[in-house]
Amino acid sequence: MECIAPPAPETTALAALRAALALDEAAPPAPADLLAAFAAVPDPRRAQGRRFALPALLAPAVAALLANHLSVLAVAQWGARQRPELLRALGFRDGTTPHQSTLQRLFRRLDPAALSAAVGDYFAQVAPAPPGRGGQRVAIDGKAQRGRLAFATTAGGTVHALAAYSQDTGLVLAQQEIRSGAGKAEAELTVALALLARLD
Repeated sequence: MECIAPPAPETTALAALRAALALDEAAPPAPADLLAAFAAVPDPRRAQGRRFALPALLAPAVAALLANHLSVLAVAQWGARQRPELLRALGFRDGTTPHQSTLQRLFRRLDPAALSAAVGDYFAQVAPAPPGRGGQRVAIDGKAQRGRLAFATTAGGTVHALAAYSQDTGLVLAQQEIRSGAGKAEAELTVALALLARLD
């Protein structure tokens, strides 16, 4: 019998991962490529006591999010139900997957910008080539996600980010955390130039 707990509030890193995955489903990720993409993400855990490699923890989260498992609990349950062959491809050699609490602690400490960059770089490689400079339609929008757990590098639980989304490729090209305490519109304008600089 499976015990189903109420979903925990989403962490900043999981929110960043979900935002980075807002893309066209025509290019599903290959497990080995995802593991390689996540090798560049800095691991916030202490070296002592690590049971799972960081890429092995992040690749199933991407696969679970693409399968519409949107909470940390759902990601953990999705991983536990997979075939041993898939688990080995995702980096779990012995077929044992992490518990929800392991994922929750990891996502609370991960750097959302590094995670978003790794996912964005991976999907930029598999996405169709965008039109030439000036020919790509890009939408910029800010979102404040309330009800999230406080992230280790931010002051509060609300995640506020400005994102640039390619309407042609369906990719989030870049996102920038908004830390200003000003009003929503003013706060978004404070990071808009930094976001646009990352696009060029």
